[in-house]
Amino acid sequence: MGSYSACIAPGSASLKLTRMRRITEIRDAAVARAMREGSWHRIRCCRAPNGELPSFRFEGGGFTIALRTPFEKRHAPLELLKYFAALREQGVATPRVALPWQMDIWPGVGMNTRGKVLNIEWDDYGTCWITSFRRGPWEDEILQWRTANV
Repeated sequence: MGSYSACIAPGSASLKLTRMRRITEIRDAAVARAMREGSWHRIRCCRAPNGELPSFRFEGGGFTIALRTPFEKRHAPLELLKYFAALREQGVATPRVALPWQMDIWPGVGMNTRGKVLNIEWDDYGTCWITSFRRGPWEDEILQWRTANV
């Protein structure tokens, strides 16, 4: 999954090692269960050629987890890609490139989800971006998945 020591949050030099270790453990537990019990769904997306994208989701254990894998085809409007290419040619900084793996976690299932508690991206080489992380009792619930036979 990658090394927690390389994970950083945008806008900060680094996070405390213990906090990063915890986030990485949550990520690993959530990904393992999602991969074991999740399934592919079709979601509406205006950027996709046919208006839909495949989305890997897990709903259970009191949570909804959306997982983007490096094996999915990405869709970005051609005009946007051309615009970023032109900016790069002029030496202008462009938004960072999305990492291959990405996960969102919401407490609740289906229509009963509450605010997102974790949004994280990572690659297989240790790079990790924490976009959002909201502390709470949900952390321990997901970490229990590591030892429970779920």
